[in-house]
Amino acid sequence: MAHQPRRNGSLANDFIIRFSGYQLDPAARSLKFEGQPIPLGPKTFDLLVFLALHPHQVVTKEELLAAVWPKSFVEESNLSQHVFLLRKALANMGPGEQIVVTVPGKGYQFAATVEQAPRQLANQGQGELVLHAVQSVTRVVVEEETDDEAPAMRELAAPSARRKWLIWVGAGAAAILLGAGAFFGWRWTHPARGEHIDLVLSELENSTGDADFDRVLNQALTIDLEQSPFLNLLSRSKIGETLVEMQKPKDSALTPALSREICERNNAQAMLHGTIAKLGATYVLILDADSCVSGKQIAGYKAEAHSKEEVLGALDEAAGHVRKQLGESSASLEKFQTPVAQATTPSLDALRAYSQANERFEHGDFKAAQDLLERAIAEDPNFANAYRSLSSTYYNRGEFVQASKFIQKAFELRDRATERERLGIETAYYAYGNYDYEATIRSMKLFNEIYPNSATNWANLCNMYTQLGEYTEAIAAGEQSYRIDPHLAVGSQVLARAYKRANRFADAKRIANTSIADGKDHWGTHSILFQIAFAEHDAAKIKTEGEWGLTHLSANQSLDDLAFAAATSGKLHEAIEDFSRSRAESLRGGDTDYANEVLLDQATAQVTLEDLDGAKETLKQLKSDGGAISNDEGVQASLATIGVQVGDLASAQHFVATAGNGNDKKNTVIIYSELPLLRALLALKAHKPTEAVQLLEPARPYQLRNFEVPYLRAQAEAEAGALDAAVADYKLILDNEGVDPISPFYPLSHLRLARVFALQKKTAEARTEYQAFFASWKDADQGLKLYADAKRELDQLH
Repeated sequence: MAHQPRRNGSLANDFIIRFSGYQLDPAARSLKFEGQPIPLGPKTFDLLVFLALHPHQVVTKEELLAAVWPKSFVEESNLSQHVFLLRKALANMGPGEQIVVTVPGKGYQFAATVEQAPRQLANQGQGELVLHAVQSVTRVVVEEETDDEAPAMRELAAPSARRKWLIWVGAGAAAILLGAGAFFGWRWTHPARGEHIDLVLSELENSTGDADFDRVLNQALTIDLEQSPFLNLLSRSKIGETLVEMQKPKDSALTPALSREICERNNAQAMLHGTIAKLGATYVLILDADSCVSGKQIAGYKAEAHSKEEVLGALDEAAGHVRKQLGESSASLEKFQTPVAQATTPSLDALRAYSQANERFEHGDFKAAQDLLERAIAEDPNFANAYRSLSSTYYNRGEFVQASKFIQKAFELRDRATERERLGIETAYYAYGNYDYEATIRSMKLFNEIYPNSATNWANLCNMYTQLGEYTEAIAAGEQSYRIDPHLAVGSQVLARAYKRANRFADAKRIANTSIADGKDHWGTHSILFQIAFAEHDAAKIKTEGEWGLTHLSANQSLDDLAFAAATSGKLHEAIEDFSRSRAESLRGGDTDYANEVLLDQATAQVTLEDLDGAKETLKQLKSDGGAISNDEGVQASLATIGVQVGDLASAQHFVATAGNGNDKKNTVIIYSELPLLRALLALKAHKPTEAVQLLEPARPYQLRNFEVPYLRAQAEAEAGALDAAVADYKLILDNEGVDPISPFYPLSHLRLARVFALQKKTAEARTEYQAFFASWKDADQGLKLYADAKRELDQLH
């Protein structure tokens, strides 16, 4: 059947358009149903005109955005909102439910029969209106189901990793991470890659009188449905946002009626609801899926269980049938339909604790989440995903050894998980079990081919790129996460951090402040704002953001930030006090790993500010108190780096000779940062600066993950007489303050650059850099040798 040619706006104004009892006059910008006017906003009216001029054609979202908002950038959610308003307006006056149809993965279709007449004939009166049929058959595009092709194996090499400041999501069922290793690639013939059905899950009604089923079945059903690449469950944060728009509490119980309206407002296709009842000794579980447009049932299934222990199996059975009825292919169901009891946990008690832990994790209460996850594991010691989530809570609290221990356990049990959960466990294992960030990134990208609408995975990909200093890629991934779900707390935080690192302070503040206003008031977000305030010399914000954590269960982390900021300002005595307080708070809260990390931070600050005696004493304390983390490769690298600078070359030489030996780990940070840095430091100690420059070359790909590599390379270049190269590297640091505004390397780059300019006899440039250094250190401890040396150098500058 031939399509009607697409018309531009001027031609549309020559016609009156009729469909299903409605009369649309583009020139007069009016819409009526049986003579009664229907008010529409300007853009909603333009949307209707464009769709009515292209009846029975699948119009893509991109075409609609270009037609209704020409020469403007508009979020896709804006289009969805106007489709919702149009449907509501049509349905309020007439039979409008089936006129604008969503074609999953493609766009929209105007499904009504359309007739057009020239306006001059229409003006002769209703009885004389000459109409011609644009198309006489209403046809909705429906793809036929076919079997998928057999999956083709993809083998992945597993390359490299790092630890600190990595926010990892993992407690919630919606917060699933990706896997690495060997992967399967699929070509979906139904659905085609990228196609999906947006679904709102209503809370199952429990009429059994048994409170053990409250909320637990929803958690199990979520696990069942999230296995599917075909179904995209509307996130809890998106639901909360919609409830606020509806002037309802964010935590409102999702009744079928409420879920239907949320579904409509978000232009989703279906709403799933169900009940569980007990008839004698039999449990009866019913799942129904309704169209969000018409309200009619489009899928449903009844399953029975003859005991409480069989209920999860009945739920799996019902979910599988509903997925098939909604259009998921047989090949997809075969691959992504592992029963919850078999793959996740057979224990309702464990599942209940796990569900409650998800809620606490989402609110940033990692300690409460840990207690609940430990309870879940006590109920089911083989609950693989509970171990993964537990490892994530420890990681986010800075307890990296504990995190590694639990992700190792999850990895051992990964076969007792759904396919999606298994991928999450494997990726977390690569990310902070082996710190193999390169393999993790590849795994995440492959995961996005299967589950492209996971805002959490895009957020974690953003964070992973950020850890490697690849900020363009980080921002692209973070913005994709934000487009999918702007109310995902971790998504907002990692995007704000990526913007901050890329020197896009205004964007970072916009995202961070929006997240805080949205109730996602976490320490990490305030830390980002603190660092920006420090870079912008905003004293008021420095105080409020820097001290936020002191009264919000994050005192140790806030004090560590404040200590680094003090060191960056040359106030070493104040920094050591704050480091000491941070360590005390960590030990008080049982965070031993973090307490020892703080000692490493203190020694690093002391070495950087050339307080070598103080650094030696801190190292002694760390080695005597820090046995619990002494075998951690990252910690050993840091200890060796500090040791070289205080004269302990043997530790560094031993680390360089043995790092990575005896295992298959490919730690990205060790390989591409720590080892090149240590080798270069040893070369400098041997008075071989040219060799040091060459030894730092492997670190170049990730040189802006922090300032260590360009700072040391510039020092080596200056000692080798490559002064122009040294100038370029110091300027690289100074041009990228957002990477780490509270790093002492930043102001010291002004001092080092001044010294290079002095060697080049560029007196004016040298004086400018000295002055910039002293401006940063205006309140510095004047007893510092580094401060006194710089003063003397400036005085002697001619």
